Amino acid sequence: MTEPTSALRTPPPWWVLYVILACTAAVYAPSLGNGFTYDDATFVKAETASGTNVMVAELHPIRDYFARPYGFGVEKTRGFRPAMVYGLALTHHLVGGDIAWPHHLVNILLHVLCTFLAFRVVALLGGPGLPALLAAAVFGLHAIRSDPVVSIVGRAELQGFAGGAAALLLVCGAVERRGVALAWRLTAAALAVLFGMLSKESAVVWVVFVPLYASLRANHGQRIRVPRLVAVLAAMAVPLAVYLLLRSAMLSEHAPVFQATSRANPIFAAAWDTRVPTATILLGYALWKVVVPYPLVCEYGVFVFRIATGLADPRFLAVLLVLVAILVAGLAAWRRAPLLFAAVATFLGFSFVTSNLAVPIETIFGERLLYTPAIGLSFAIAWVAARWTGTPPMRFLGLLIGGWLLVNGGLCLQRSFDWRTDDGLFLADAPKQPDSLFLNLQAGRIESRRGNRTAGERYFQRAIELAPRSSIPLVALARVHSEQGRIREAAECLQRALPLEDLTDADRALMRVDLGAFAQRLGQPDRAIGFLREALQHAPGFAEAHRARVGMLWLHYERNEDADLARVTDELDADLAARAGASERTTAAAHVRLFRGLIAFRKRDWAAAANLLGGALATLDKAESRLANIQAAPAYVESVHRSGQSTLARRIAAAYLGWQDLPAAQRSELERLRAALDR
Repeated sequence: MTEPTSALRTPPPWWVLYVILACTAAVYAPSLGNGFTYDDATFVKAETASGTNVMVAELHPIRDYFARPYGFGVEKTRGFRPAMVYGLALTHHLVGGDIAWPHHLVNILLHVLCTFLAFRVVALLGGPGLPALLAAAVFGLHAIRSDPVVSIVGRAELQGFAGGAAALLLVCGAVERRGVALAWRLTAAALAVLFGMLSKESAVVWVVFVPLYASLRANHGQRIRVPRLVAVLAAMAVPLAVYLLLRSAMLSEHAPVFQATSRANPIFAAAWDTRVPTATILLGYALWKVVVPYPLVCEYGVFVFRIATGLADPRFLAVLLVLVAILVAGLAAWRRAPLLFAAVATFLGFSFVTSNLAVPIETIFGERLLYTPAIGLSFAIAWVAARWTGTPPMRFLGLLIGGWLLVNGGLCLQRSFDWRTDDGLFLADAPKQPDSLFLNLQAGRIESRRGNRTAGERYFQRAIELAPRSSIPLVALARVHSEQGRIREAAECLQRALPLEDLTDADRALMRVDLGAFAQRLGQPDRAIGFLREALQHAPGFAEAHRARVGMLWLHYERNEDADLARVTDELDADLAARAGASERTTAAAHVRLFRGLIAFRKRDWAAAANLLGGALATLDKAESRLANIQAAPAYVESVHRSGQSTLARRIAAAYLGWQDLPAAQRSELERLRAALDR
């Protein structure tokens, strides 16, 4: 066994550790100016694009957080993290709203705490001298940890590590005591590791690592008696049992929501002889990423990694050979080099549960998943320092480690700025991850929105090359073309996407509705009717049929086809009564009233038209876009006026004319009506 020299075990001046902690905080300080970026906008904000995040918007009784999965109400592919979600809700409650910087401050402080805990953990084996200081610096400034620190949702990783490391320190302090001192430390350790598991599922590995580490210290001169070891095992077994019971109770009600998409993890549903080799290759990639954390990107998806061809894949065999060699070297170091054993045990042990090896998880790879496993590098650096300090090799290694720390600190600083906004993050990461479908689509949208059409289309074209049999990039490009008024190009994209096999019947029906709208805008009404009839014919449910009929109704209205207008309105009303769901009834019924009002307008039944249109438009303005109001506005104003309510008609016309997005045709008609009312 290699013992650190007494000089290395001598505690350093107190300020050295404080400087390391201060540098750790400093490189992440710019993140205090960041917003709710990427996943934060879904899981941390109270008001999200998917609706209200009920578990954050209000501070519920604690038991509610144990009864619902992470992401309840906004996302269906998340786990059991009640301690983390409650912390988000508590922060939101204390600051009084969706304010990002307090959340980022909590993350920075947690990371500084974890860095201090890492120093203490390594010091138990290597002493509080240079090895532990280097280990702390590597832990705090390691750029692979930038994702979980600057992303608020990464707090799960921080809390998971903090709970486990605190439990380890408490246990190692407990084995040297007896009576009350032993009991309260083991109790506190049990609560700490339970907190870690309730923050992030992968923290369950600490239940194994804590007693293993206590035994490792026994090899390092700290004798642990069998009764103490039994007590330690019990202190870990009890919180594990509690955690599993709580998680099982939650899963019994919410198990169906735990599903991973193939775009997030293409090996989630793969056969074991595909999943295991691929996961092994990615574990090797993770090892490389821990040592050389560049480039750093926020997203790894379906096309980033090449899936293994099977157990005979040369990449799998090569990586397996390397990992087995590392494992053997670590096991051989159990007695003679505990720091080296700890390096191997932490990386392989904690990575095993997040690598898709043990079980398939919701993502194929993620930098934030390496927050805890990467402490293996800190142990390894401490071992190097303990073994070679004062020797010529260490002078070179010292320069290498110093340079590595400077580069990583700079990367942490850069990522703090990269994560300021979604646009900044996606544009920074897309060139570094050219095989990410998600990043190419996002960068394409952003560049197009900014008027950089060439750059935007280059990203979209790359996305189409990555997924030639997927409708996703074509539909995304069609949406961008449509938003920027390039209707012909938008229609061409949807036409290319229509025959692709990844579309459902509902997708195709809605796509035909959009094609009908594009044809109408291109002045091709007959073609538009054809698309809408096809959509109605193949619509699998009421929602798709409803959309198709509304498109047809507007066409019939604009073409003065009153008989068809009445017929399709009656069909919509009958379909509404026959199969509309509760959530669909309000909007569909309003559409029936809207078109009956327009029919009454055509028949010059002004009072009926004003009544029907007024009620329908009030409902539709709340339930959907203002398209219905914009198209029906002139008819509504004229009906109100001709029914004898000129003052009200004038007020309604003025309100509509205040809309910035009012099309020229409707604006001209409303201005004509208002001028007539003013005479």
